[in-house]
Amino acid sequence: MIPPELKNLETLVETHPEEAMKVVSKYLDDYPMHPYALFCAGYLMLQGSKYGMAYNFFKSALSAGFEARTEAYNNMGMCIDNSIPEESLHCFEMALKADPDNINALTNMAVSYLKLGKPDKVIGCCNQALRKNPDDLKARYNRGLGHLFNRDWKKGWRDFSVGLGLGQRRARDYDVPVWDGEPGKVVVYGEQGIGDEIMFASCIPDLQKTNEVVIDTEPRLAALFGRSFDCPAFGTRFELETPVIHEKPDYQIAIGDLPKHFRNKGSDFPGTPYLKPDPERVTQWQALLDKDPGRKIGLAWTGGIQVTGKRKRSFTAGTYSMLMNDRDTFISLEYLKPDLEGLPIKHWDRATAKGVDFDETVALISCLDLVITCCTTTVYIAGALGIPTYVLVPHNAYYRYHLTGDFPWYKSVRLIRQEKDEEWESVVSRIESKLNVHKAA
Repeated sequence: MIPPELKNLETLVETHPEEAMKVVSKYLDDYPMHPYALFCAGYLMLQGSKYGMAYNFFKSALSAGFEARTEAYNNMGMCIDNSIPEESLHCFEMALKADPDNINALTNMAVSYLKLGKPDKVIGCCNQALRKNPDDLKARYNRGLGHLFNRDWKKGWRDFSVGLGLGQRRARDYDVPVWDGEPGKVVVYGEQGIGDEIMFASCIPDLQKTNEVVIDTEPRLAALFGRSFDCPAFGTRFELETPVIHEKPDYQIAIGDLPKHFRNKGSDFPGTPYLKPDPERVTQWQALLDKDPGRKIGLAWTGGIQVTGKRKRSFTAGTYSMLMNDRDTFISLEYLKPDLEGLPIKHWDRATAKGVDFDETVALISCLDLVITCCTTTVYIAGALGIPTYVLVPHNAYYRYHLTGDFPWYKSVRLIRQEKDEEWESVVSRIESKLNVHKAA
């Protein structure tokens, strides 16, 4: 039973979360084990991305007798699906035990299986959810990621496309129809992270074979894309008003939907370079790097944020220490200024710092002989430039890296996969043996 003091809390949680927390906190001071108040506190923590606190509030609510068990267990699973996805599965199973028709629990379970590298389980959960509700877009989108994980491209892109407007994939409307193969001028717009925009941009030359193209992208990519694809490119994807409309496009398409038209089988991936760095910046970086010895080797070791698996795909700069030698020059490609004490690694904030114009980053990477990196945007930049690249791929990597085989998007990229329970130093040692074969001249 909801006490009178908390009657309007549900509305307050959605509209004024800070005020809602004051109400909940005051009530919990007097009734610290009230199940509904504990659940509301957990929901507020979840909405504020305080996942550890949220998990424990939901757990306490259940211990105190909270009746909506399926909702509490489902929320608990969402709190820990990034940190301990194995345990999140148990939470979703409990949610389904309490309510077998809880479609949210099924689709969330699919996400956990995705993070555990089990695409067949992803597809199975989503199919089960879609049998209950054929219109569930989240289930279709997650099923698409499962198919892409398995390199079942055609099915994957078909389901992936329904995710436009969900989560990171933010739709944009230029008041023209969505392109579906017709002749005419097409505005291609970015709608997700920079790495994905760069990766999917490999499809733009395919589109240009039949259509005139205009690009609306992340501001830091505008100059790079305009030069690389020799077309108008605007950095206004986040702005309400954009000069793109003055180009008078006939159609629009999200950049993430281009593969649906151009990457439906393995042979559709050319894997060849397509980014063109700024020649003047390249000249400047080349002159600077020429002063240092040997091969110029770029290193990156931090990838993602908490909700995109940062913990499992990142490590410390010291993990690369076995590669250090006095014949070669090592260069940090980190976006945050790193602690490099005791390590012979150079770092230039102006090239890689968070928020810099990517033309600077691309120019520096284009001057390197080799890149060694975790799973991060550096992979896509180096691959799109054709720079030889080794990627340290975590066990249970995300769908882009698949379960086996190499990276389909770039021929210059080689994946070095972490085995289960393998330390990152062991993975780096396999790269060391490869580098010893390819000595600097």
